[in-house]
Parts: sequence; C-alpha cells; structure tokens
Amino acid sequence: MKKTGNAALGKEISSHCQEIAERMDRAEKEFVRTLMRFGRIGRAKAERAFAYYRRHKLVKRELWMGEIKVTHGAFLDMDVIRRAATL
Repeated sequence: MKKTGNAALGKEISSHCQEIAERMDRAEKEFVRTLMRFGRIGRAKAERAFAYYRRHKLVKRELWMGEIKVTHGAFLDMDVIRRAATL
C-alpha cells in the first residue's frame, strides 16, 4: 500500500471539490433555463425566482449528481414561477 503525503491528498481533495463546484454551477444555470422555459420569463426574473426558491428551501441540491430538484412539482407551474419572480 502506497502512502500519500499531505500535499498530494490536499490536491486530490481540492480537485474533487472543484468538480463538485463546477457541477453545481452547471446545475444552477440549467435550472434557471428551466424556469425561463416553463415560466416564459427572462433570465433576470428566472434568477429572482431561483433565489426565492433557494431562500425558502423549495429546491433540493444534489451535490454529487449536480442536479437541482423542486420539492413539489407545482413549483414548476408557470404562474407559480412568475409569482416567485415578483417576490
């Protein structure tokens, strides 16, 4: 069994954290695009709706899979998305 030094372990952990951060960034961008499509709204309003969903814990982030899911399907209805964008 090969021993690894602290520096090598630190680089490996850093690499994995970077991958997770990139997956979450892609997932957030994709979720905003989904809100734009389902809500028929622009990017700024979709980002506001997403911020509202995060603030009120209406979405779940799957860190390892790089996915964002709503806690209930009704949060993807057009009028619900539009209402969240105005709050």
